[in-house]
Amino acid sequence: MPDVVLHAATADDEELPAWSLPKLAANRIAIDNPLPERVDRDWAIGGATGRGVKVCILDSGVEAGHPLVGPLAGAVSISLAENGDPVANEDTEGDLCGHGTACAGVVHSIAPEAELYSVRVLGAGFSGTGPVLLAGLRWAVAQGFDVVNMSLSTTKRQFGEVLHELADTAYFRGTILVASAHNMPVESYPWRFSSVLSVGSHEEDDPFLYYANPNPPVEFFARGVDVDVAWLGGGSIRATGNSFATPCISGLAALILSKHPKLTPFQLKTVLYLTSANGEVLARCSTEPQTERLFRAADLINADGQPLVAASKLQSWFPLPERVATTDLFHFVARKAEALGRTFYMFGASEAENAAAVENVRKMYPNLKIVGHSHGYLRGDALRAKVEEINALAPDYLWVALGVPNEQAFVEEFTPLMSNVGVIKTSGGLFNFLSGSRSRAPQWMQKIGLEWAWRTMLEPRRLLWRYLTTNPRALYLLFSRKRPSNRSCL
Repeated sequence: MPDVVLHAATADDEELPAWSLPKLAANRIAIDNPLPERVDRDWAIGGATGRGVKVCILDSGVEAGHPLVGPLAGAVSISLAENGDPVANEDTEGDLCGHGTACAGVVHSIAPEAELYSVRVLGAGFSGTGPVLLAGLRWAVAQGFDVVNMSLSTTKRQFGEVLHELADTAYFRGTILVASAHNMPVESYPWRFSSVLSVGSHEEDDPFLYYANPNPPVEFFARGVDVDVAWLGGGSIRATGNSFATPCISGLAALILSKHPKLTPFQLKTVLYLTSANGEVLARCSTEPQTERLFRAADLINADGQPLVAASKLQSWFPLPERVATTDLFHFVARKAEALGRTFYMFGASEAENAAAVENVRKMYPNLKIVGHSHGYLRGDALRAKVEEINALAPDYLWVALGVPNEQAFVEEFTPLMSNVGVIKTSGGLFNFLSGSRSRAPQWMQKIGLEWAWRTMLEPRRLLWRYLTTNPRALYLLFSRKRPSNRSCL
């Protein structure tokens, strides 16, 4: 039998080729397009909780009753029958290493009303066999789960073909497979297949912030660096890996499907692309008109980087006198507020990071009045209720640490609803420094504009690529503009 066959027919053939559509039969495949003319975050996930969506965690099991996971709708362990068919038995052991519980906790934090199912295919050593992985995925696809989270992969090519077949089967049946890219630059599967949603990590704190990658095979980047995740014994740990970015996308997929259950995998992936948020402020403003617009709408912009000060001395008739880093400005304002009886509200970062920052600030400034604080992972009605609470408390200073451009968008949208609030200051990663989870560079490095190098040295995996891609463009933008020929042009 030849290896290649041409799929052509002569004009005399009476029968249509297989998989053909007869004339006048287009109405049989009419598509009910659920996508509106404009797809945005509010349409996609506004008010969604994941209710009615079944999410499978294909992993090491899930610890039942974990406070960060909630109840499980079902849990099985996968083994192989003598003929190789998958056998699913009730899982009485639960999670054997913590990894599956971590992933389930991330999904639950984003889509709290989604139904979580555990399908255990990994053992206590964070590993498993290829045949059991294939059997577990085959069983999960057969159950018709809406979303299958796969924070795992295999480098064994002999399993790749079957994984590809299973991924395509899931796609055609309407099941969303969300697969983690390998943490190392190696060939592995199934994340490289176009029929799955492939996920890598970004460094931001917001689990609802995700980026679409224009250069696959990794299609989306989600929070996966220094993440507080659920772990064995009802506790939590801080961990890094694409494994923990993947359930962010699974949770978001659950939110979308709970509002729009008829979306196909193709349509859901399109919605994720259209609602993604895609370095640093200058580089972003040069390529993102919306981000630039948000910054231009601000009442005051501080020069938070020493290179901006240096560039102003060369490019402007009115150079900036000094850098105003938010991490320094906070302490200056806190001392003044403590002396004058002014009040603070601290909004943003994760719950643990926010609490640690507030605790440290109270130790440093015992007489400072912090009227309230909250993490920033709020959406829809919960966010609007929090804005009403902040306005009722009427703080003199509201510190908003949601990251660019989320915090700028927050200020634009909700400032009209916070008439009792004094000054609103966007703060980037301020709470990370206040909590003690990150340290400042030595003064000499700050003065010569090398704080970025210090941060990269401390966190190379998280920051090296970011600065390699955004710093050159930012420097080009800073120094490519000519000083106006006379001061009247300013």
